[in-house]
Amino acid sequence: MKLLIQNPLLARGMADFAWEAYALASENAGIDIDARDDRRVVQAIGDAAASKGYHHADGVLGSIQYTAAADLSVRGLTRTQIATWLECLCEAGFVAFYRNWPGNQHIHANYAGLPQKRALDGQNEDFFNGRDGLVGRRRVDDEWWFPEKELRRIPEAMFRISNGRNPRAVRSPLAQKREQAMREAAAGQTPAPEPGFTYGFCLNDEAKPRFWMPVYEGVSYAPVRAFGSALGFDTVYVPEKRQIEYDGQDVPVALKVVAGVGHAPVRQLVREVGLKIADVDASTRKVVVTR
Repeated sequence: MKLLIQNPLLARGMADFAWEAYALASENAGIDIDARDDRRVVQAIGDAAASKGYHHADGVLGSIQYTAAADLSVRGLTRTQIATWLECLCEAGFVAFYRNWPGNQHIHANYAGLPQKRALDGQNEDFFNGRDGLVGRRRVDDEWWFPEKELRRIPEAMFRISNGRNPRAVRSPLAQKREQAMREAAAGQTPAPEPGFTYGFCLNDEAKPRFWMPVYEGVSYAPVRAFGSALGFDTVYVPEKRQIEYDGQDVPVALKVVAGVGHAPVRQLVREVGLKIADVDASTRKVVVTR
């Protein structure tokens, strides 16, 4: 299948499959990778001692060596932008960790749709199981930058296919959706509608939901302004930065814009403001939140 986006990082070791997923994920996150000569990819194939072999070549595609691993610069990005980028990368099929190291803040991302060297197996399995992929294997599934479990199932499924008994490259769901939309547009068809508002948000024992939330890839997204209002916060949303503030404090959550309105995973919002989800009732389609 012909690629939709020309890959400018092929010579540095980012395979076409990974590049296309990376470019689309960055676009969805509002990250302008074309504004930098390196496309924010500071390392693909590399031999730096600190990388411990994780960036060595994984194999050959079309006579060109590739690596599934890439380090992405987060210079100049807010925590909210980083969280959004990480979520979009995960949705596109990347195992992605935020490394908040002094003088070397970056995202380490492995494209799960490519056959990989054994050295990456531990990182990938840690990601699927809510850990940080480092020596200490610390749990991070409750930290602001870590994608929701439902989204992590996407790269996990891709990894199981591409690194099974008969490994093969797997195009990301994000790229497949874009290709389908382009085919429908070329044929004059109407693209599939955005997901409907399928889960209601309730505080404590309220019978009537305060608002309704769309579901993407199994994750419920709450409108950030309505969520803040329901809890009595002074809410400020900066659309150009895709950033939300409650009572003057930055809330680092991954944001999506639906019909011009900023949305974020309800579990992340609830966690960041110190609340908890008491119940998710599939029969009544309600998410009940309590203090």
